[in-house]
Amino acid sequence: MRERSLRKVAIVCFLAGMVMLFLVSRNLELESKPMDIGDITIDDLNRAVRVCGRVTEKFVSDGDHVFLGIRDETGGIKAAIFNDTAENLARYRIDVYDVLEGDELCVRGEVSEWEREIEIVANWVEI
Repeated sequence: MRERSLRKVAIVCFLAGMVMLFLVSRNLELESKPMDIGDITIDDLNRAVRVCGRVTEKFVSDGDHVFLGIRDETGGIKAAIFNDTAENLARYRIDVYDVLEGDELCVRGEVSEWEREIEIVANWVEI
C-alpha cells in the first residue's frame, strides 16, 4: 500500500517537473537576442517573438487597448496590447498607458495578422 502511494507521488512530481521545464525553456528562448523586425514575415504567424525598438506611434482605443508602432533599424511593426494584458502588466508596475512616442521598449508576443497586416499580439512589455 505504501509503495503504491509513493509511486503515485513520484509520478505526479515527475509530471510537474516536466511541465515546469517546458515553461522555463519557452521563456529562455524568448529572453535571447531580440528578433529583427524586418525579418518577421507571414511565415512567422503564431510564432512567439521578442522585438525591441523605438515607439513611433501610439493609439489607445475606447476599450483601453493600446496599439503601438515599433521600429528598429530593420523595419517597423504594430504591437497590440489588449486591455487584459495591460491590466496584468500593471500588477508588475509596467504601465503601457504611459508609453510615449520615442520611448525604447521590447515586446514579447505572438505574430498575428490583422486586416492583411502583420502585427504582434503582446503578452509582455519591457519598458
